[in-house]
Amino acid sequence: MYVWGRMARTMATASSRGPYRAGEESRLAFRCLPIDIDFNLHLNNARYMMLADLGRIDIFLRIGLIALARKNGWAPMIGGLQVAYVREIRLWRRFDVVSSIETWEGTSVIGRHRFVLDGGETAALILTTGGVYDRGGRRFLDI
Repeated sequence: MYVWGRMARTMATASSRGPYRAGEESRLAFRCLPIDIDFNLHLNNARYMMLADLGRIDIFLRIGLIALARKNGWAPMIGGLQVAYVREIRLWRRFDVVSSIETWEGTSVIGRHRFVLDGGETAALILTTGGVYDRGGRRFLDI
């Protein structure tokens, strides 16, 4: 249930962050909750991916992609990702997910999601490759 709560909060507050422009960053604040941790009492691997999803959703909402996708039968999709874990995010620790569109070419977009601790240190970095899939045309769209 908490995943949906975090998503609802991200969607409800997206307009307050203003429009997203390429080269800018999306910044979402979180706290590591008991339902986010593994046996080592730190943020588990799957939660990193879910929180990066929220960073992408924030960008997609703010650039208007979600509305266009619904209207045209498109679906934003991830093609792959690479993760580097640098520091742990312990239980109750505050952190930000700082997301951006790094570059694009053809049908691919490279995104970056940096997990930043309250002291400014990077805890993890996720690079994603994705695109926008046209369900009707059964192809990825040029960006």
